[in-house]
Amino acid sequence: MLKAEYIQLFEPSQRPTASFYFFSIDTAQGTDAKNDTTAITVWGVFAGGIFLADGWTGREPPSEVLMRLTG
Repeated sequence: MLKAEYIQLFEPSQRPTASFYFFSIDTAQGTDAKNDTTAITVWGVFAGGIFLADGWTGREPPSEVLMRLTG
């Protein structure tokens, strides 16, 4: 859980420079509307903490999610 006071918004041009990035993936078990979506978040780590750099959610089969991640 995050406290609201821990959250700081950055304009894209003011975003800190990350020393490295990591990502989190919550995969769906199917592509039907009855299934949850797949969610991907990319986080950057900098001297003052971490920031959410990017995110995506959608219904794609695992092979397409892998292609999205690897280009």
